[in-house]
Amino acid sequence: MNCSLIFAALIGCQVPDVAAPDPALAKRILAATPWMRVAERSSASAVVVGRRKDDLYVLTADHAIDGPDTTVLAFEFFEDAEGGKPAKPAFVLEGAVAVIRRPAADFALLKVAVPADREVAILKLAPPGTHPKRFPFAGISAGGSRGDPPSCEDESILGKRLAVRRDEEVAFFWRAEKAQARGRSGGPLVDAEGRVIGIAAATSLGKGYYVHPSEIHAALKAEHEWLWAGDKK
Repeated sequence: MNCSLIFAALIGCQVPDVAAPDPALAKRILAATPWMRVAERSSASAVVVGRRKDDLYVLTADHAIDGPDTTVLAFEFFEDAEGGKPAKPAFVLEGAVAVIRRPAADFALLKVAVPADREVAILKLAPPGTHPKRFPFAGISAGGSRGDPPSCEDESILGKRLAVRRDEEVAFFWRAEKAQARGRSGGPLVDAEGRVIGIAAATSLGKGYYVHPSEIHAALKAEHEWLWAGDKK
């Protein structure tokens, strides 16, 4: 994976195990956090944030789909086992395509068809202005690498940082106390209410970085405000 932010992409940074969040909330988060395979060359994580009829809308890191082929081959969803820990793939959805890409902020919105009778967990985006504003604050991250089911980890968010790309584009990110592990790019940062408030993007000097929700709202507001406001039909 390539990430042109000043921070390094999430590659090979293992961290110690930490205490898991509330089991009921963790179960809901993990059900909405599939493992993602791109062009059979890389893997990352993602999070389902909405559904319209037979289409799921999924957020992930833009660098996870960077390249000439932006077709995601598969989202692999895991089923629950005893204790709330996913044990094996429950189903796979194929053929996702990018709807919106924001390389500067390092996130993308994807769409993938889903059978009408297939129920899929959804984590809604927190509405604009509702994210925590005092630091540090506690959050929950989720994600996993190929061959391993997704997992949840408690996070301590230290503050908000402005990142500068090499081509001088800028974007805001959350700065977390610890780095993320390989394959967790694109996974969600979730608040205590189970709402998405960031997307795992990078790590630098032992700290993790998540796309700030203001970047997500700005990109999606024109056509996809329903992802946090709900359909008003």
